[in-house]
Amino acid sequence: MYQVTQSSQARNSHQDFNHATSANAGLLDRAADLFWSWRERHRSRAGLAGLPDDALKDIGLSRGDAEQEWEKPFWRG
Repeated sequence: MYQVTQSSQARNSHQDFNHATSANAGLLDRAADLFWSWRERHRSRAGLAGLPDDALKDIGLSRGDAEQEWEKPFWRG
């Protein structure tokens, strides 16, 4: 009877480990997605800020609009 209990405890411990590992993997995936989103946002804003005034005008933006967008922190959408 002790072996059954011990085996049951080992199985539960293994299930807990798998659940924690899965949760951590999900957390890492979300963190990676967030990092890449922030990186892309920064890159896009830098590209917008680097456009000449005539190109900004073509897409309906002013230099002030581009600078305002560039000044936003990368984490703000």
